[in-house]
Amino acid sequence: AGRVGWPRWRWRQRSCGGGGGGGERPAVLLCKFHMQGGCQQGSNCQYAHGMSVMANMGSDQVPVTGLVYNESTRRMYSGSADGTIRVWDPAADFRMETSFPLGVNVRDMKGTPGHLVVSSDQPMPLQDGTQLPEVPVGGVLLCNLATQSVAPAKRSEAEPFANVSGVRCVAILDHNGGHVVVTGAENGDIDTWTCAANGVFQHHKTHRGHARTVTGLVMLSGVLWSSSVDTTVRVWDPAGACQHTISRINGGDSAGGTCLEGF
Repeated sequence: AGRVGWPRWRWRQRSCGGGGGGGERPAVLLCKFHMQGGCQQGSNCQYAHGMSVMANMGSDQVPVTGLVYNESTRRMYSGSADGTIRVWDPAADFRMETSFPLGVNVRDMKGTPGHLVVSSDQPMPLQDGTQLPEVPVGGVLLCNLATQSVAPAKRSEAEPFANVSGVRCVAILDHNGGHVVVTGAENGDIDTWTCAANGVFQHHKTHRGHARTVTGLVMLSGVLWSSSVDTTVRVWDPAGACQHTISRINGGDSAGGTCLEGF
């Protein structure tokens, strides 16, 4: 039987002259001073100078929680905890063109042609249209970039929200002319949704296995991978069953993953 290994997603940043950290040593350590445009060590620096800052997009000191480049509009979109989507033009030195309020904080976001899919926290909505602000739940929104209209995902009429806990991460898959949205929640749930072009979400199924917050989702060669604070990476089949679990026992990491990216 073949050995299932870690996907290549981890990329830690180290500073010049500084150690710290612990755990498994990554293959490449980046110099943060070079990335910021001013490493004084030059060719004597022990850290890689393979990446540098092209532009500084804004100075509002607002934490950026999502960043997406959309091919259809040729614009960069950033989301933040202040509930604002900002639009940047890469062809004009990443100048900010405009911004619009989303109404909820952004936890993560991904793009489709003409749309953004955003995960957020939101007050618990009730069936009569009112809300309970003191009871936050997980939300997933489809934002139309042309009209700036927003359509929420609902598990059902009885549960008009995406998850009972916060939705931490989002992934998007193309499927039969539409899109499948995959979301990871703080209670360990992984939900799949179909999303039509008119913005209508339909809950499809829930993958259960993680015991803590799901921090990353990625599709590699048609297979869904997920990472979690529970220190495991799981591999799922199309039916929603966990095929493999990677942990420190079988060659994984002993620390919880904070993100997951495929390349």
